[in-house]
Amino acid sequence: MTEPIYYECCDPSITITYESTCELVDCLYDDFFKLNINGIDSPYCWQATKGFEGIPVIATIVVTDGPYTSCTECLHYDYKLYNCTTDAVVYTDYINCPDCYLHINNLTRTNLSPIACWYISVTNEPMGPIVPVSIVSLEIPCPVCIPKCYTITGTGNVTYYNLDLEFVTEPLPAVICAGAYPSVSGSNNTITVGSTCSLVTPCPTYCYTLTNCLTQETLITNNEELAYPYD
Repeated sequence: MTEPIYYECCDPSITITYESTCELVDCLYDDFFKLNINGIDSPYCWQATKGFEGIPVIATIVVTDGPYTSCTECLHYDYKLYNCTTDAVVYTDYINCPDCYLHINNLTRTNLSPIACWYISVTNEPMGPIVPVSIVSLEIPCPVCIPKCYTITGTGNVTYYNLDLEFVTEPLPAVICAGAYPSVSGSNNTITVGSTCSLVTPCPTYCYTLTNCLTQETLITNNEELAYPYD
């Protein structure tokens, strides 16, 4: 005998509730799961419930991981926190910051000192010690970070917060306007901090003149791979 089962997302910004069915003996209501929804693995965690008062979206649901006892246990993430005032980076995890999952990709006030406001992002490779972090004083807004231009050479990718406070990744080389010191992965990378930037005043684009030593022929390009070193 099958029964309806509803899945509500742990992330409060996701307001869709999915409806599926389960065998009565297998319906694990009130537990938390990672799901494949209509053939796509969801990056979120979902709580199974027996009833739902709104209008759910009927979907084909396959449990891919779980059950867990809470959203925090299900979202066993490692976190990388960026400070846009000092350009510092710290790492924590779901055990040492149980509320971090509610603030992913946001500038959030924490108990860290001397600067309390940090961008919270998910990372797969913590590169430093794990630090206990608490989310505090949500009523007190964080001051707006002042974006700066960063010229990054080499190969690989750069991940950073853009002017819309979105966490984005771009290939290198690049000139970016970022709200905090960027994270770079690759080889032969050089990061040079430039002037402040905004939507009104974007980062400058430089042109470079290349001269052929034999023919004295010149070419002009804005390829940022030539930014550093140059003579």
